[in-house]
Amino acid sequence: MEQKTDLSKKTASRKTFGDYWVQLGENLTFLMFSIMVVIVFVNVIGRFFFQAGITESEELSKILFVWITFVGIVLCFREGKHIAVDILLLMLPEKTRRIFDIISNILTTVILGVVAYYGIDFVKTSAGMVSPLTRIPQPFIHLILPISLGFMIIINMGNLWKLLKNKEER
Repeated sequence: MEQKTDLSKKTASRKTFGDYWVQLGENLTFLMFSIMVVIVFVNVIGRFFFQAGITESEELSKILFVWITFVGIVLCFREGKHIAVDILLLMLPEKTRRIFDIISNILTTVILGVVAYYGIDFVKTSAGMVSPLTRIPQPFIHLILPISLGFMIIINMGNLWKLLKNKEER
């Protein structure tokens, strides 16, 4: 009995490859948010006290906000924290609910794939363009769309795999 407890403690403390990606996403979000707050704060102080602000601050804060949003979407998607209306599903028997979960995961993966495909197309069409003030290449700014959708597809495929594997274990 003690061996199982020791083994479960070791397994619980072990980080998976996905955990490292989550940690990277959280750190990246924190860093981008901190930079955005500092830029906006410095700009407000500059405009209030010196009647001069940083002209690029608004554009850069918008870019950071978009990246923070899409990284946050992936982090929430992994944890299942997005809004879901599941009141009807909760009333269904477990086997029927599982079938709906599988169908939902398949449809979600297809939709994410279609949007990712058009996201890649969007990045390609912005090649050669730069943002007006910061001169950041537009493809770099837009790249977060297919990247975040790609991560969401991977996460969703993992969820689907767990659902399908769960049946085999019963």
